[in-house]
Amino acid sequence: MTITDALDARMLLADGVHVVRWPEQEARRRTLETAGIPRVLLVAASSPPPEDWDELEDWIRLPLDPEELHSRARALSRRARQGTRPWVDDQGLCWVDDRWVDLSPPQAAVAEVLVGRFGEVVAPDEIVASLERVGASAAVSARKTMLVRLRLRLAELGLELRNVRARGYLLEWRQLDGATLPSDASRDS
Repeated sequence: MTITDALDARMLLADGVHVVRWPEQEARRRTLETAGIPRVLLVAASSPPPEDWDELEDWIRLPLDPEELHSRARALSRRARQGTRPWVDDQGLCWVDDRWVDLSPPQAAVAEVLVGRFGEVVAPDEIVASLERVGASAAVSARKTMLVRLRLRLAELGLELRNVRARGYLLEWRQLDGATLPSDASRDS
């Protein structure tokens, strides 16, 4: 089985990037485009590439190099995430697009602060203040345990909560390969 056969069976690359055979699947391409879903077009060797595409689309000529395909998919995923931010609702659910995880009241309070300053370092005293607002223990051991559990919950949404030594905590997107995507704030510094 070739990689293109395997892609035909799955038609979805990592992290929501879809694979579309072009020009055969032009209708599917337009449907995904309308929905704002990132996609990589597999352009037949005998076909010209598309004349127009948007920022959530890329193309690669067949036969393809699997490494190049995954590299382009990662780039599309980063572009798609630039306009997306996580948020916490009034019920204590943390959302990314249409996916969510439920959080305990202390976790939700801390997550609200972190998503409000997404891509920026949040000082420990801000974490303590958010815990105290909901009547949760801000003791060091309780805070560390809660942050470990929050880190695991947020990872389910493709987020990474990092400890920035002697400065606080940073919430960012997790990259497909496990590294963290640079946020706008970290690129500016």
